[in-house]
This record gives sequence, structure tokens and C-alpha cells, in this order.
Amino acid sequence: MYAESDGIPNSPSLPALIVPGAVQAGQSGAAIIALLASNRWGGNWQSTVFDYQHYHPNSHETLIVASGHAEIQLGGASGDVFEVSEGDAIVLPAGTGHRRLGGSSDFSVCGGYPRGQENYDIVRAGAIPMEQALQQIAHVPIPNACPIFSETGPLMAAWMR
Repeated sequence: MYAESDGIPNSPSLPALIVPGAVQAGQSGAAIIALLASNRWGGNWQSTVFDYQHYHPNSHETLIVASGHAEIQLGGASGDVFEVSEGDAIVLPAGTGHRRLGGSSDFSVCGGYPRGQENYDIVRAGAIPMEQALQQIAHVPIPNACPIFSETGPLMAAWMR
């Protein structure tokens, strides 16, 4: 969990998760997107991670590295930096700041959102009042399935209340 920082609300109650080797390296983006869809995570896409601090106040998000490697910062401008590579997954609770600091030229991720949260907002640090962001975050329901392991796995264990 990250505290509010640098115009980023972060999640006041849920931890961000990094799952090394969540999927077998070498899987295609289409295969990763099919996995997300089979576990009821939609709004799927394959691209990169923005290089500016941003968050989603109305949706949780998962990012699974399809190719390459990158340094991803979580929690705002003073947050932690993680090296992720092909097959690694990041699961972000609503409000968690994130950005790509650098990486290989072939870096790409597949992203997805829990069913019902596919119409997510992309908000830059400090763009909306903190109280408004925190109110939105408080109303985002916990997903009923992990994007990788369905009803089991680290997400369900870490986020169950």
C-alpha cells in the first residue's frame, strides 16, 4: 500500500501486487488477453505504460508484460521502482500511481480491468481534487476474480476483506 503522495491518491487499503513469472514467458499478447478475458477482466489492450504519473480512480488495473523489460514506478514520484520483464504481472488497486521510467525498445504489456470497470478514467497527478479522487476510489468494488488465477491466487488472498 502507498500513502497519498505527489498528487496521487494511491489506495488507502489495498496493496499493489507484483507477481514475477505470472504467465509463461513467450506467450503472445493475444494469449495473455485471452487469459484476462477468461478470468472476467476486460477492456483489454496491448501497448506500453505511459511515461507520466497517472492513476485510475474508478477501476483496478492489471498489467502483464508480453515482451521486453522496463522500470515501472508505483506510488507517485517518490514511490518505488520495480524492474519487470516478460511474464511478470502487476495488479494495481484503484488510485495507485504508476509510470514507465525506461525499458527495452520491445517492451509491451497487456492491460485489463475487472468486469464492469472497463470504462476507466486516466488521471494525471494533481489533475482532480484529492477528496474527489478518494471518494471515487472508495466506491470501486473488489474484483471477484484474479486476472491470472481466477478465484484463487495472490490477488484474492491479498484483497479479501
